[in-house]
Amino acid sequence: MKESELYKELGALTKDKSRWEESIPYVSSLLAHESERIQAKALWLLGETGLKYPPSVRDAVPEIAAFCDSPAPLLRERAVNALGRIGRGSFKLIEPYWQGLFRFASDSEAGVRLSFIWASENIATNTPDIYEAHMSVFEALLYDTDDKVRMEAPEIFRVLGKRRPAFVMPFVAELQKLSETDDHPVVRIHCQGAVKAAEESIMHLEAASAVFREHDADTLAGQEDEIKTQVNANCGNRTGIILETERLILRAWEEADAEECFRYAKDPRVGPIAGWPVHTSVENSRQVIQNVLAVPETYAIVLKETGKPIGSIGLHRNDLAEKDDEMELGYWLGVPYWGRGLVPEAARELLRHAFEDLALARVWCAYYDGNEKSKRVQEKLGFHYQWTTENVSVTQMGETRKGHVNLLTKEEWSAGR
Repeated sequence: MKESELYKELGALTKDKSRWEESIPYVSSLLAHESERIQAKALWLLGETGLKYPPSVRDAVPEIAAFCDSPAPLLRERAVNALGRIGRGSFKLIEPYWQGLFRFASDSEAGVRLSFIWASENIATNTPDIYEAHMSVFEALLYDTDDKVRMEAPEIFRVLGKRRPAFVMPFVAELQKLSETDDHPVVRIHCQGAVKAAEESIMHLEAASAVFREHDADTLAGQEDEIKTQVNANCGNRTGIILETERLILRAWEEADAEECFRYAKDPRVGPIAGWPVHTSVENSRQVIQNVLAVPETYAIVLKETGKPIGSIGLHRNDLAEKDDEMELGYWLGVPYWGRGLVPEAARELLRHAFEDLALARVWCAYYDGNEKSKRVQEKLGFHYQWTTENVSVTQMGETRKGHVNLLTKEEWSAGR
């Protein structure tokens, strides 16, 4: 099979998550392919599969780790990323290689250093305690010579600030200073987000401790560690970024938004056409906020005149946006606000943020066949058609659809302003 055909086949497999686990032996075999491009794609796919099905990639882990010694920067990037994703699913699988990842904090290639931070964020999500003695490594990356590395470095402090704020507190003054003085706006924003995450976690822990002091010790005996751990894990999930347009505020989702989120996401005209099911209750919306929406670069669309969220918009990394300087745009809006130009207004500001603040080179956007409203929004924003894929697996809806993919480059965006 020609390299181009094989790469296309892997692209189709990437989109069909239902086939990932059964395809592990085949994808693993491609690590021996002569093409660096195919090897890189296989490493990426094994990493994503390992996050979803950790035990199933056990046999592939040593071979993935071997690529960490590759002379090719792209393969080192993908190997480090893959170990991070697998390690998030099961640290035990990558534990023999974990200490070795720290050498990539000083790799000669900025892309590899960036991958090291991403891998650390993934692993720290579920195994934070192992990073206590290594915080100075990430402190040094705050002053990296590459802007993208500096933009991402504060995020590991945010991740750990949510889970183990005591690890981050010694660096809060330094992060606060960078949030006020750094030349790059995203570095300033992300540093402030890290500070906020750690301080909010400490605040919640102190509040939890107060509960124990005020109640009968026998009644709460044995529950303190559990409650503190839960509070520590769930607080501080915002980065502090706020964007503004004439009619809108774009800010982080909060659990308190669950009722407003449900108000619009329960409408069958909103989610299903975009590939996700209607929300079934306020609690369901709260879980979606916690697990899906409360992540960096995803924003509640808040109407200034009411101060309440009416939809969501965000930038995401996925199979379309595989490169460091690419992301995918996604959005939805409550039905009562359709036809008022609010999504294009929000998207224009988010695209400015993407190209100017995040220094992206390309932003992707896609829609399923029949979603004419989304198609028109993308046309208004200047996106250009790239390709159509038949039988795209829509996992959350349990079906396949025809999908259309569009792209906007930084050059096109600049020319169209």
